[in-house]
Amino acid sequence: MKPSKYNYTLPLPDGKMLLYNTASDGLLILQGELFGIFSDNSSSPEAIRGIHPAFYDKLLEKGFVVDDDTDEYAAVIDGLSPEIESMDRLHLTINPTLYCNFRCWYCYEDHLSGSFMSADVVKAVKRFIDRSVSEPDLRRMVISFFGGEPMLYYGKIIKPLIRHSLDVCRSAGKNVDFYMTTNAWLFTPKVTDELDSMGVRIGLQIPFDGGGQVHDKTKHLKDGSGTYAKVRDNAIYAARSGFPVTVRCNYTHDNILSFMQVAEDFRDVASLPGFEVRFHRIWQEKEDAALREEYAAVKGKFKDHGYDVGDNAGRRGLCYADKRNSLVINYDGLIYKCTARNFEAKHSAGVLNPDGTVIYNDSNIKRLSCKYKSKSCRECLIFPICLQTCSQNVLEAGDPDGCVADNSPEAVERTVRARLRTFINGV
Repeated sequence: MKPSKYNYTLPLPDGKMLLYNTASDGLLILQGELFGIFSDNSSSPEAIRGIHPAFYDKLLEKGFVVDDDTDEYAAVIDGLSPEIESMDRLHLTINPTLYCNFRCWYCYEDHLSGSFMSADVVKAVKRFIDRSVSEPDLRRMVISFFGGEPMLYYGKIIKPLIRHSLDVCRSAGKNVDFYMTTNAWLFTPKVTDELDSMGVRIGLQIPFDGGGQVHDKTKHLKDGSGTYAKVRDNAIYAARSGFPVTVRCNYTHDNILSFMQVAEDFRDVASLPGFEVRFHRIWQEKEDAALREEYAAVKGKFKDHGYDVGDNAGRRGLCYADKRNSLVINYDGLIYKCTARNFEAKHSAGVLNPDGTVIYNDSNIKRLSCKYKSKSCRECLIFPICLQTCSQNVLEAGDPDGCVADNSPEAVERTVRARLRTFINGV
């Protein structure tokens, strides 16, 4: 037997030691004596069996001790493979347009005026859905509308695709769920009522950039008009109508404290099923101790008011782009895997044919083959919980054996602490 390469120890303020395994999510809090037994015999853990059999069994159970011939890196990848290769769920993202009626300074998308899905591409998308639903392994289709602002083409594109998907999935006995990332300016009570009458309660992710006045400085119309009040009211109406609503709080140093107003404005729907608040630091914003402290205070207020509140910190799992049965159909019929990049033709993964078939290109083939080949990942303590190893980052990396994240000791500790905070408080 040998100690796991994914063991991590962290001293706690009360003098105890926390033992965590990034592969198994195993967690033990050890008194001084037990930690001494563990550390003194770390190179030959089987000796612990003779000293403290119950402790040894617990170490074995939680993955801190493994067989000598175990390739732990391969075991982690093997554990992910079923989710990567599964064909029982299709995650289809549709971009009706790349144009937007808002002008947010941090948006990475090009606001392409006149970009919208043609009638021919809509037909091809419907045929793709038909083909997908006919696959015997498929059990559930998840359709997400993205962009640009998808609601700009609700009547011409979104509603027809929803109706078609409902009809073919119901006929085939398959499940279908709908989601949308929208600024919600056009997601009016009339739209909510219409979708509700169709039997569709689409899950909404609605971004906010602070309380009213602060939000309106970032999320405004082309003429500079504010949007907070209308978007807030549309979101509340949808939540009260039973639609799952995620209020996405895009925070920076400048706007973080203004989210206190958001906490007050949504209190009446905070406890509704499906209503949640998720915080996301704007990607251009650098994190520091002051921002972490203010964020903790704001997040605490949301929790005090009974919100389901969280963020991406400490999350583990696969990026949707890493899953074989996941794709993005752009308004022009080009295929992509990732929504967190510009939709430029040179970055596409393939094309949607008029008959609904998809032809993937060399870029997608390379994406599938480059994952999990890095020497840096193989040797990294936090590989099992590092979300930076998504195929998009690896594909764009210049060094196939290098680290696509930051594996400095400080970054490793931040990553581990973020994961641990999903289990225990005060780490």
